[in-house]
Amino acid sequence: MNLYWQSHWAAAKKGIQETLLLFQDIDDRLGAAWCLQSLGHTLQMEYQYEEARIKLEEAMRQFKDNGDRLGAAQCLQSLGDNLQMEDRYEEARVKLEEAMRQFQDFGD
Repeated sequence: MNLYWQSHWAAAKKGIQETLLLFQDIDDRLGAAWCLQSLGHTLQMEYQYEEARIKLEEAMRQFKDNGDRLGAAQCLQSLGDNLQMEDRYEEARVKLEEAMRQFQDFGD
């Protein structure tokens, strides 16, 4: 990754982390879940797959806890993508197939 993009991802990550803290301070769990999902995506772009997976799993839990099935399914898809980026294809397939089933359940 070149320095130009590296600085943009670092700035994005910092902004998302600050926003996450604000949502946590006001106990907005859905807003926090969206921040965690965005943070997971940013970490993926920085090739920090393990940290990305942790954030995406936490986001998925929070979406489920808040009844946001679509947000949870999107996290599941991102987890599958993350595993694929790590060449963990069988695990990725399982996550992506489950995400596809969930999307089909809502007609997306």
